[in-house]
Amino acid sequence: MTFTARLAAVCTALALLAAAFILGRVFSPQRMEERRSGAPLVSLGHSAQVASVDVYSHATDSTPLVTLQRKGANLWEAAGGDTPYPASSDRVAVLLQGLLDLRRGNLVSSDPAKMANLGLDPASAHLVILHAEGRPDVALLVGKRAPSGDQEYVELRGESSAFLTRSSIGILLSQDRSYWYGLRVLPDDVQSGAIMSVAVSGSLIGAPYALLRVPAGQSFQWQLHGQNAAVNQTAATAMIDRLAQLEGIDFAPGGTPASQAGRLLEVTVIALNGDRYILRVGAGSHNGELSLTTSWSPWTYVLDSLTLTRTIFRLSDLLATQ
Repeated sequence: MTFTARLAAVCTALALLAAAFILGRVFSPQRMEERRSGAPLVSLGHSAQVASVDVYSHATDSTPLVTLQRKGANLWEAAGGDTPYPASSDRVAVLLQGLLDLRRGNLVSSDPAKMANLGLDPASAHLVILHAEGRPDVALLVGKRAPSGDQEYVELRGESSAFLTRSSIGILLSQDRSYWYGLRVLPDDVQSGAIMSVAVSGSLIGAPYALLRVPAGQSFQWQLHGQNAAVNQTAATAMIDRLAQLEGIDFAPGGTPASQAGRLLEVTVIALNGDRYILRVGAGSHNGELSLTTSWSPWTYVLDSLTLTRTIFRLSDLLATQ
């Protein structure tokens, strides 16, 4: 073999060795894992594709604690127990975005014997299952919080691999069913700036009164209808703001308004567009609780009595001091 041929053979062998080395580095298990790290853990694209979500307190539970079912673009229903109730679209959105933001962090273990130490054994782990049209279901186990405080151990069911990822999903999945309910009393479009007047009466409040929004220069102020007394504008604004955001602590079975005799408080809200909303408060079934029904909704809300006291002021609390 000539010198030129031998040189060509050596160069070819060196090229093959270099190629093998490079391919080995690129496709080594360590490099493959490094490339996967940081990739989305839940591959669903966009939250709008999610049709429903099953939330399990523990992965061994036979039925979900609550099923969040999409009823519209920004409308959800929470089913669990005997009756489906409106769900909090804001809280569902936070859950979905949190799941879609999850990234594959460090691979912690693929050893089934070590999953219990990470809180990923079925008896301890929370489980959330996402159902999206035209895609396979995604089931995620969420285990313990890492010592860092801002990471959790997670496992995609079927992969048998535990990852450490920056997440607070476990906190959301540990809430009770009522957390997912849409418990804001007034409709979402009735914010404080949309309220024209509020009339209050009932034994819980003492003297009845009505607050009315009236123009004042380039802005407005609150007045007491039919009274000459000056209104504490800060107090009146605070009450209207709290009323607009009033939430129950749960739903109660039934929806029949309290009778006139058993009614403790009635609040009539009139919006700037003329729509009227009547809230009726009666006795609750437990100490410290009240029941609240409305003129437009079939639901009965369980209301904390302290929350109501902090929301609806007595007339004396609304008067300006001299």
